[in-house]
Amino acid sequence: MPHKRAKRSVREEEHKQKGFDAAPGKDALSTEAIPKSIARVLNAQKIREQYRARKRAMEEHEEKKEDRKRRRVDSKDKNTLGIRPGEALTHFNKRVEDDMRPAVKSAMHAAARRAEPAEKPATGMRCEGRKKPLRGVIESTVDDHEAPKARVHERPKEFERISTSQPRRLNDIVQAPPELKPPRKAAREKTKSSRTAGVVSMKQKLMMEEQRELAIARYRELKAMQRETIATMDDPA
Repeated sequence: MPHKRAKRSVREEEHKQKGFDAAPGKDALSTEAIPKSIARVLNAQKIREQYRARKRAMEEHEEKKEDRKRRRVDSKDKNTLGIRPGEALTHFNKRVEDDMRPAVKSAMHAAARRAEPAEKPATGMRCEGRKKPLRGVIESTVDDHEAPKARVHERPKEFERISTSQPRRLNDIVQAPPELKPPRKAAREKTKSSRTAGVVSMKQKLMMEEQRELAIARYRELKAMQRETIATMDDPA
């Protein structure tokens, strides 16, 4: 019967036939099917490492995507300057000034360089003769080296001062202040008429009240006549 245990001699004989250090059979624990929950517990470290690697790769991918988007937006902003949604006008003006400042500076420097006269500083030593004394040679070289500096100071400035022969004195008498002449008669009459234009006198008020009463009486007469005509038309003949 299969559920009965074999005799010891039979078992020892089978053990000898199998030998020692043999490969595991089909019923070994290593090849036995394990539930997923237990396998997840046993391989927790490996699963955690795989999850971390996947998460790191996803974060790197998101960072690359954000960098690409930021670069695209920055390049678009650099190419076209426009007000952003929700941006105040003062912030937009400041951003435009910051962006245009280098270009304005370079343009100003280029214009200043073009405006300067082309001057070539005198270099070298001009000898009038071979028998020129040493002191004269030294003085000429000093004058030649100081010439460019003097020329820089002699350049015209933006606002030149006109030199006059009259000496400047302290606490000189200045010109008299302008005189304010009284207005003419026509101007005075005009101002008076403009002041009294909107004022209504008592006589004008009385006349306006009389005209108002006359208009009211006339209106009442017209209404009474209208009612009489309507009443006569409604009465049978």
